Amino acid sequence: MNSRADGRRLPAATDAPTVLQVAWFAAPHGGGFIASLVALGERLAQAGWRQVLALPRAARERDWFGELAAGPAAIQLLSTPSAFALAREVAAIAGRERACILHAHFVPSTIPVWLASRWLRARARPCTAVWHLHSPHAVAPSLPRRVRDLVKYGLIARDVHTIVVSEGGLLTMTERGLSAHRAHVITNGVDVSRLERPAVRTRMAVREAFTVAADDRVILLSGWHPRFKGADLAIDAAARVAERRGDVRLVVIGTEALRAYVDARFPGGIPPWLRIAAPTDDFAGYLCAADLFLSASRVEGFPYAIAEAMAAGLPVVASDIRGMEWTRAAPGVVRFPSENVEALTQAIERVLAWSPPERETMTAANRKLVYENHTVGEWASRVFALYEGIAAS
Repeated sequence: MNSRADGRRLPAATDAPTVLQVAWFAAPHGGGFIASLVALGERLAQAGWRQVLALPRAARERDWFGELAAGPAAIQLLSTPSAFALAREVAAIAGRERACILHAHFVPSTIPVWLASRWLRARARPCTAVWHLHSPHAVAPSLPRRVRDLVKYGLIARDVHTIVVSEGGLLTMTERGLSAHRAHVITNGVDVSRLERPAVRTRMAVREAFTVAADDRVILLSGWHPRFKGADLAIDAAARVAERRGDVRLVVIGTEALRAYVDARFPGGIPPWLRIAAPTDDFAGYLCAADLFLSASRVEGFPYAIAEAMAAGLPVVASDIRGMEWTRAAPGVVRFPSENVEALTQAIERVLAWSPPERETMTAANRKLVYENHTVGEWASRVFALYEGIAAS
């Protein structure tokens, strides 16, 4: 018998094909990532496969862990991010669970999962490593970095299957040396059911918490990393819009890094059109209180927040950068050249000026694109198709 993370007993590993998901993930909010793993587990179960999750011990302190632990998946806890020690842990878990696919999420898990797969194959236990690159980004082209990338993405990656979350992300990673051999683009999916449930708070309750009036126009921005998410660009543009119309409020979601940036930028106190909001599991409530979702990001892999905003029926203004190619089919996403504050200002004003029928048409197009192509169900089916191909090869 095997033990669950919550103390209950699990059946021993069976002959069903088993996928071990290895994710060094313990964020306060599970968001789209945890929802995706749950959907993938359901898809695997439908096909008679098993899913086992390997997460760091710190994950036990998160609210989302309880929901995972209450589900059918086996959960194993990892004790260290050290590459070789983690590789040994992963290999031991994979051996006990008879895993045929080791799926690594996020950079700390990639090399350990590859090492574990090599060790198991050396012991005549066939298994394949999959790397999931959720946040592909360019790096400074220093010589040490080039050498590391050549070894990791040019050589080691030939021995694994690599998932990149957007066409732009694949281009970025191939520029860093990723071999196109066994590279796959599988865009992220969002849990639309979470957006369809009643929000914890009503639109007006959320607005009252932000001290926003009923007739104010609320622009929502995710700014957890001020530089990457372009909080400075968004604030510059919002200031210009606010000068021309007094009903605009920019609500920026972020943590300590955002607060430190805002405090440094406005030492005399933040302007009356700016609000800072804490991250929440009730993101649907934030969306229902907004009139426009803004992404001024400088770097993106595939942004869950934008897809969720589109599914919730919001118009979107977004920087035209790699990782955003999938939005070009949606007229309800207005793009602007990254770093161009004037173009961003004009894009915001253009969307706010849409008539009600025009807004309805644009936001319906946004919802359609997400519901047809970017739900967690679609994502899980695409990942499972990759697993089937691996198992058949």
